[in-house]
Amino acid sequence: MNTLWTSDAELSVQEVCSRLRSNNNYKTVMTVLNRMVEKSLLDRRLDGRSYRYHPQMSRDKFLEGLSLDMVRNFVRTYGVGAATHVSDALTVVASGSVSPPAVGVARPSLPFRGVREESNRRGSGFLRIAIVGFMLLQIIRYLRRRS
Repeated sequence: MNTLWTSDAELSVQEVCSRLRSNNNYKTVMTVLNRMVEKSLLDRRLDGRSYRYHPQMSRDKFLEGLSLDMVRNFVRTYGVGAATHVSDALTVVASGSVSPPAVGVARPSLPFRGVREESNRRGSGFLRIAIVGFMLLQIIRYLRRRS
C-alpha cells in the first residue's frame, strides 16, 4: 500500500515489484494486489494486457477508518471505561510528560503471572504488550472482514 500511496500514477505489477526494496516474486505481488482489489483497498484498470493499480483511498482515510473500527471493537470488548483510560494514556504520552509515579502513590497491581515487579515499575510490562497485541488482532480482523 505504501508503494501505491507514494506514487503519483497508477502502477503495474512489474512497477510495484521494482519499487519494493526486497526481491519479491512477481506472481506473489500480483496475488497480493488482486486480494487488495477484492478487499476494496485498491482499484485496477486494464491497460493493454496488464492491470494498473491505485489505492481507493488516501493513507489518512484508511488509517482513520481502521482506527474507528479498532476503537469500536475495543469499546465493545472492554467497555467505555477502558477506552477512557487508553485515551488518557495517549494524551499523556502525546504531551511527552510521561514520568515515573511519585513515591507513595499507589499503583494498581496487575494480576498477570510471570510479570516481574521491576518490569511494571519501568512501565513496560505485560499490559503494554497486551494492548499492542489487541490492536494488531483488530487490524487483522478488520482486513479479514473487508474480504
